[in-house]
Amino acid sequence: MSDARNGISAIEMAEIDPDAIIEESYNEDGEFVCREIIGEEKEELLAERAEYAKTVYRDYRQQAYPSIEDVTVALAEKAEGNSAMWDEITAQRQAVKDANPKPE
Repeated sequence: MSDARNGISAIEMAEIDPDAIIEESYNEDGEFVCREIIGEEKEELLAERAEYAKTVYRDYRQQAYPSIEDVTVALAEKAEGNSAMWDEITAQRQAVKDANPKPE
């Protein structure tokens, strides 16, 4: 596992520079190699990661929210005067939002 820095492994690179972005792959000879991504390529990768981070919270929230069926039943029960399930759904949704906040 080496890069242009004299055979340093990916783990050693990360210990030297925790902000380094390391790509691991196999070369044409089938040897495992790693290299540090630098310059414009690094800036593009960081920009892509930042853009992804702005939206990934929505996926996590969607998976964790109560089901549409549960929300519908809770709303119907609330309309009939029983808000216990609605209060529970509201608390669950807030817990999901707290665990998966929107990025600033």
